[in-house]
Order: sequence, then C-alpha cells, then structure tokens
Amino acid sequence: MLAGLLEHGTHAAHSKPTAPSFYRFRALDAHQRATVAELAEMIIPTTDTPGANDAAIDEFADIILSEWSTDEERSSFLSGLEALDTRAAMAHGGTFIALPPARRTALLTSMDAELTAARDARGAWRRESGTPRPPDHRELFFHQIRSLTVSGYYSSEAGYTKERKQVLIPGIYKACMPLAEA
Repeated sequence: MLAGLLEHGTHAAHSKPTAPSFYRFRALDAHQRATVAELAEMIIPTTDTPGANDAAIDEFADIILSEWSTDEERSSFLSGLEALDTRAAMAHGGTFIALPPARRTALLTSMDAELTAARDARGAWRRESGTPRPPDHRELFFHQIRSLTVSGYYSSEAGYTKERKQVLIPGIYKACMPLAEA
C-alpha cells in the first residue's frame, strides 16, 4: 500500500511548487527543509485532497523541533536526516532529494519495511525469552518523520477541514434541537 502512495506522491511533490511563506526556519537549514518537505509529500501526497506540502509540514516540523523538542530529540531527528542522505549516497550516489522519484520511493519503502519489522520484533519479544529486548521502533527516523507528518497534517487546515471535512472550532451548540434548526 505504501509503495503505491509513495509512487504517486513522488510525482506530485516535484510537480507542485510550495507556496511562498513568511515563516523563518530555526531548526532546519534549506537542504533539511527541502528533504522534510519531500518526505512529507511522499507520505501524504497531493491527490484529490491536499497533501503534506499544502499543510506546510516543513514549517510544522521546524516549530516542533525548535520549540517543543528536547536537544536530544532535535539532534536525533537531524541525525536521521543526515543518515538518510548518507544512505541515499551509498546506495545511489546522491542526496535523497537529488534522487529520481523511483529511487526515493524504493528507499522510503525500504525504511517503511524496516519500521514494520522493528515494531513486530518489539511486539513479539517476551522477557522470559532470554534474548535482549529489541530496540524501540519509535527511535527510527522513519517513525519520527511519519509521526510529524501525520500529526502536522491532521492538525492543519488542509488536513482537518479539507480532507477530513471537519470543523476545527465548532459552532454554537444547541442542545435538544432538531438538526434542521441547529
């Protein structure tokens, strides 16, 4: 399932420029911002509903990293971005965002499979097994970027009101009224 979404998302992310923004980035440099924006759009692509770029996930991630994250969490996330570029360079000879769409998709699909395997291993582990406890899957970079993307998207106007068709701030509540009057 992810591979199909990623394949669609890679084309949408590069064909659609991001809207101009007045936000001043504090935690992410220009390359990191572009990488986060591309990853997020691959995770939640623009289709007949808004995608991650419509929700400015790069800005959301920067706010979380600069205002809410601990130094350790920020460092872990930024190290994950760096490791992604290292992995892309070792496998394909370029940074993640410099890779062709099919290679970005393959790399993200591989990271998704690794996250699934790590989650499964952690869930299957039993103390009485006598084996060391597997690492926490939540520390993997793909879990971090996916969590930021989903959280940011579904708390944005684009994700909440346009895709989910929900109201961020409900209107007047009238108890015990027929729906036509409410």
